[in-house]
Amino acid sequence: MPEIDCVVERECRPDDRVRHGRDVDGEGVGTRLLEQKDRNQKEGEKKGGPIAEHCERNTRIRAVSVRLATPDDADAIERVRTDTWRATYRGHMPDAVLDGLGYDATRRRQQMGTMSADRFVLVAEHDGIVVGFCVGGPARVADPAHASEIYAIYVLPEHHGHGHGSALMRAGAREVLARGWRGMLIWVLRENQLSRLFYERMGGRHLRDRDVDREIEGVTITESGYAWEDVTELATLR
Repeated sequence: MPEIDCVVERECRPDDRVRHGRDVDGEGVGTRLLEQKDRNQKEGEKKGGPIAEHCERNTRIRAVSVRLATPDDADAIERVRTDTWRATYRGHMPDAVLDGLGYDATRRRQQMGTMSADRFVLVAEHDGIVVGFCVGGPARVADPAHASEIYAIYVLPEHHGHGHGSALMRAGAREVLARGWRGMLIWVLRENQLSRLFYERMGGRHLRDRDVDREIEGVTITESGYAWEDVTELATLR
């Protein structure tokens, strides 16, 4: 949503993990891949024949990698934001707004370099290339039951369905817990049904729509809020 620019402006100094790009996946991906490969081999032995062997040779399992971002990721994050907005919001937001988006990450890089420890930026990688990101921190609207908020979470459309979005959500939930929060909010364009279904699959419930609609270039925008009362379960989902 347009609030992402406000988020960029409000980000402060990163903590040490952000500076060093600590991997936050922490889900034993390598072990699970080996287990999956072993299951594939056993299944191939059961089936036998050239078809099973062909399938085994051509199966490639890719690990979903999520880590804390550094200012060096700003260009890649801006590329994901711009390309995803243009693909997702076309028809829901004015073309002038979407076409006016650019790839200049100067402001984002500066703000990531001074981001406070109560905020975090995560990136998802595919074969070493950033294909998604997540920005979070304290809720922008005071709500004792939901003290934290995911300000933005985007994955390039061509990488949808590969597990990057759910991995970012799980990692984001872990960052929320690490900062002492449990309740979490996400705001989404009301008409964005795919994202709303995704949040529901991840355990979120529709809390409410924003009290005040916004107008962008003559188009009225309404956002729906999704809430998690306790992100502990989300943080441990597999």
